[in-house]
Amino acid sequence: MPDVVSSCSTTLATFTAYRDAILLGTSARLTLELWPSRKLIGYEIDELLVHQAREYFGLSALEVPTSEGGVLSVVVDDAFADSSTVEGGFAGIIADLFAGGELPPQLRQPETWVV
Repeated sequence: MPDVVSSCSTTLATFTAYRDAILLGTSARLTLELWPSRKLIGYEIDELLVHQAREYFGLSALEVPTSEGGVLSVVVDDAFADSSTVEGGFAGIIADLFAGGELPPQLRQPETWVV
């Protein structure tokens, strides 16, 4: 099970020694610096944004395993899609997802967060 789940948009994270995570961008970089054994999954719906982040912002460096086995795996998909689930779920959530300057309605609905 990943420690943290994230997207450039949505970040699910935990900082315990027992779980993995999903993160992308600054959150992923910081998590791998502080906990270099974490296995992170990042969701981003915009493939062009992922390409640009790899080319200009060093995202590719986070996709290479650390000496302690931590790594960011990037998935180009909608973080709210059924395919974005992981067996066992994630340990925590950091929401960093906005549409038109506001939180998407799904993030304000309790059923979004219930397993």
